[in-house]
Amino acid sequence: MRKKKRIENNRGKKKLKKQLSIKDRAKIALILIGIFSPLFVYIYFKTQERNELLRNDSFETIAFIEKLKRNSRKGTTTSEDVIYFNFQYNDTIHHEIYSTMTGTISDKKMKIGDAYNLTVVKSNTSIFKLNLESKIDTIYSNSNVKCHKFKSERHKQNLKDNALQQKLKLKGGDAQLDNKTKF
Repeated sequence: MRKKKRIENNRGKKKLKKQLSIKDRAKIALILIGIFSPLFVYIYFKTQERNELLRNDSFETIAFIEKLKRNSRKGTTTSEDVIYFNFQYNDTIHHEIYSTMTGTISDKKMKIGDAYNLTVVKSNTSIFKLNLESKIDTIYSNSNVKCHKFKSERHKQNLKDNALQQKLKLKGGDAQLDNKTKF
């Protein structure tokens, strides 16, 4: 049974406040556990599956940094560093996005063109582990590439815009590019 407690509000009138009994609190707790426990179980098993794939069905390659975004907005109150990178698998270049804690780019002194060790699942190339601790000195060559695969159309457009800005800087700032410029 709920107990009623009298509380006075700022106008001097008495108002009744209801308190939950122990039985009601237990029911609410069981309902919340019933709702959230399947979610936690799902997340746990998906993480286990991902780690298993990375251990058993993966290959090692090199990731080349294409674009860096420091302090990118993640929501209304938080931000993160975003790393755009690509890697080659067979005759295709895959373009991916990796989000990490704010400050990682400046702490690691990352710049465009840097190369890092990358572990990718063979059956699903969108599952990967980027090792930012192992920077590699190498030269980027894409001579035998037949196609590009992008994470999304927006990702492709961002990289195109970035490439066009770089070409404009090389041509002297206010030079115009023709419509035949390919990416």
